[in-house]
Amino acid sequence: MLVDSNEGMEYMDKARELLSSLSAAEASNFARFDRERIASRSKALTETIVANSCLLVLTACRFGLIRYHGQVLEQEAAQSRQELSVRDLQLEKLTFALSNQARSKTSAIEANAGLLLQNYGGFLPRQGHEYAEQIKEASAQMEQLRQDLGGSPGSNSDEKAA
Repeated sequence: MLVDSNEGMEYMDKARELLSSLSAAEASNFARFDRERIASRSKALTETIVANSCLLVLTACRFGLIRYHGQVLEQEAAQSRQELSVRDLQLEKLTFALSNQARSKTSAIEANAGLLLQNYGGFLPRQGHEYAEQIKEASAQMEQLRQDLGGSPGSNSDEKAA
């Protein structure tokens, strides 16, 4: 009786329809998930490319800035070296002039002390004679000190004068 009524067939048809709709829904869900996965992967790849591009540009800018800063420092160092060489030359000229003045003054003191001893040595009291000798020795020591400190610039000027 159940077989003649086709009730079982109706149940099977409903079950097939239900399975078919579930299968279609599952296929639709898989397709949607696949599209979302592809879109998500594409979006992540795009964001990665953009982020890496930004990092590349930032790195290039930093290298450019470092290079520019290095060039500025080199220019400042060259300018400082030039200014230092000008000041060294000025200092050398000043030292030379002062050394020549000191040489002429100590030579004059030594010569005057020698003349004092030579011309008036007999008339000077013993203590005056000692003072004149001390002046003569001190001026000779000053000249030696000047030559030691100045690297003998006076000897070069003496050679030039000769």
